[in-house]
Amino acid sequence: MSGRIEEILVVDLLNDVNNKLDKLYMVLMLRSLQSYFDHVYDQILAGDQITSMDSLVTRLLRVPTSLKDENSAEVIQISTMVAS
Repeated sequence: MSGRIEEILVVDLLNDVNNKLDKLYMVLMLRSLQSYFDHVYDQILAGDQITSMDSLVTRLLRVPTSLKDENSAEVIQISTMVAS
């Protein structure tokens, strides 16, 4: 019986550590964002709950970026759509 309790405690501790690491990675990623991701940064911080790292990465992948072709004045829009 005590082996089952120890197993539950270990699983709870591992889940707690994983949640804390997820939040740490998210904070580090938010701090390193460039200025054109400010709107994502503001949305994450204004939310009621702290989002997961997966949610942050998904939001960042959906942000369109602009590339300027060296040979012309044309601006190329690039974006990525992620589906689970």
